[in-house]
Amino acid sequence: MNWVKARGDCTIRSTFQALREQVKADVEEFNGLEEAGHECALSDEGRGRDSFFVRSTGDRAVVRFEANHRCIMVAGAAEDDAFSIKLHWDDDADICRLIVDGRRTTLWQISKKALSPLFFG
Repeated sequence: MNWVKARGDCTIRSTFQALREQVKADVEEFNGLEEAGHECALSDEGRGRDSFFVRSTGDRAVVRFEANHRCIMVAGAAEDDAFSIKLHWDDDADICRLIVDGRRTTLWQISKKALSPLFFG
């Protein structure tokens, strides 16, 4: 295991980029569903690498993803859909942990939490 690279990659910026790639793949997968009823689009909003959003073409609902130096923030169409992601380096396992609401999670679970209401709501 290359713990130096793993520890060095445990940053908001690299995690945000990985999350963006996960969300992009999930949007493409959703758009390929026959029964979807609407499509979604990912956009960088012209704000560079610190922000992107996913918009539903059906009802114009939006999920925003923004990164700052402390965390990644996700805001859905409804106020109670908002949450933040923090990082924690786990010395025992030599792994970067993603924390949402005090619980460990993964990129695909974050994407699911953020996009499920937009896709299937």
